[in-house]
Amino acid sequence: MVPTWKTQIVALLERNKRYPETAHSRREQGVAQVFFSLDRQGRVLESRVVRSSGANALDEEALALLRRAQPFPPPPACTNMRALS
Repeated sequence: MVPTWKTQIVALLERNKRYPETAHSRREQGVAQVFFSLDRQGRVLESRVVRSSGANALDEEALALLRRAQPFPPPPACTNMRALS
């Protein structure tokens, strides 16, 4: 059940991805790594960049993506935590 839920989250993020125009015009590339936690309703409780892409516009977009994509699918019932990271 959890692998399917994670797949749903990745698919939702992929559908909501945008490449920032400022980064595109500057030919900036990179991958930002983010940490985020969700409540039981699939809302983002906390998010932060844990490894920068090297481009501020890309880092900001990674966090904006999380806000734009919510609500995420609720976690499966087999996860008995109040929030998930």
